[in-house]
Amino acid sequence: LESVLDLSLAGYFLKRKDFSEKAGELLRVWFLDEKTRMNPHLEYAQAIRGICEGRGIGIIDTHTMIRVPHACCLLEQCSSCQATVDGVRQWFAQFLTWLLESEKGQAERHHGNNHSTWYLVQTITYSLFTRQPELAKREIEFYKTHILPRQIAPDGSQTDELTRTNSFTYSLFHLNAFAAICELGAALGMDLWRYEAEGGQSVTKMIEFLLPYLQNPEQWRWQQIHPEIDWANYGLLMAARRLDIPELSDWVQKVIKRQSVLQECTPLGPMALL
Repeated sequence: LESVLDLSLAGYFLKRKDFSEKAGELLRVWFLDEKTRMNPHLEYAQAIRGICEGRGIGIIDTHTMIRVPHACCLLEQCSSCQATVDGVRQWFAQFLTWLLESEKGQAERHHGNNHSTWYLVQTITYSLFTRQPELAKREIEFYKTHILPRQIAPDGSQTDELTRTNSFTYSLFHLNAFAAICELGAALGMDLWRYEAEGGQSVTKMIEFLLPYLQNPEQWRWQQIHPEIDWANYGLLMAARRLDIPELSDWVQKVIKRQSVLQECTPLGPMALL
């Protein structure tokens, strides 16, 4: 996934057709070639021998696959890659149908915590990529009515993530999913960064809740058994760009950019999906 996105970015910005075509070759191996392609479902994700043949929570394992549609947006600028992009788009249309209609897909949708949020990141991304903006809007409405008010408390804390043994790590990981949805919403003209649910929950308040602990992580009051925090965080970087929070902008300049977060965090790529 990283190779495809990196090659697509390099081909687009450096105007190197050979880079774009190499990305297309990798996509054909994984998505189109009958001998090597993946099937467009996750029926056997996280299978456990003797216990289960697959489970809905395994759907989170493909959350990084959102990079593929964004890479394809760049590859479409290369005429020799168009047929490959069209084929990949068809694959994701089938995968999206499975996510929305399968028993495991519905289980993940309603699972709660970061699993349901990352599920929506996928369904919204794939809806846009497959040129179904109305479906993307429907998924964003579910985010507004079910995800945001249930996963975020009025004070901005992440209800389910604070119960984990690595609660700080999971709060930052979950933030990435919210940031991705906010950025996807922008492709539809929606400002989800500042949207507030009826109970007052918002991504802005989530950032404000985390900010004091970003500056002083030793003051985090919940369980965090892993001593190291990965500051390579897409959500914090994008929040600093989208929201007028000077303290966050200052922190990003000091910490995130120094650690080359743009290379390390989950990139979304271009938003020109419609």
